[in-house]
Amino acid sequence: IEKKKKEAALDGIFLDVVNEAKELVGAEATTLFIVEGDIIYAKYVGGMKSAHIKEIRIPVGKGIAGRVALTGEPALIYDVRNEPDFNSKFDSEGFITRSMLCIPVVDGEGKVIGVVQAINKVASKVAGGRDREGEPEGKRRRRKGFSHQDQQVLQALCSHISVA
Repeated sequence: IEKKKKEAALDGIFLDVVNEAKELVGAEATTLFIVEGDIIYAKYVGGMKSAHIKEIRIPVGKGIAGRVALTGEPALIYDVRNEPDFNSKFDSEGFITRSMLCIPVVDGEGKVIGVVQAINKVASKVAGGRDREGEPEGKRRRRKGFSHQDQQVLQALCSHISVA
């Protein structure tokens, strides 16, 4: 029973982290992939239909998130169409991946245990009713891609995931 309580608590924490990551970096969607042997699988999702995304299982080393799981190096991609490792089969009607930021989640021993993936940078609202570009509230613009600042923010968040 204690193990189930701990798992439920971790599920809640990780789902909160994925949703917070989405807001912090201004992503259309975020996913936390868990490394299990030679596969990564989508465990926690923010911003997409979870039934669709939870079916995603990728071999370590394949695709962008799989490459990050293998190398432990972040991936900041402004246009996934120019990325040879991008696999569009996970796009669905109404959702098209344009830009991506993937950050490894590393445990205390330096082993990659997961990957946080942010998809499609969108303008984020900030206090005062304007977004980061000064547009009035409610008028969201698509951005070209994630920034190095977004990468730093997501890396900091990932360091907290590994502690949990």
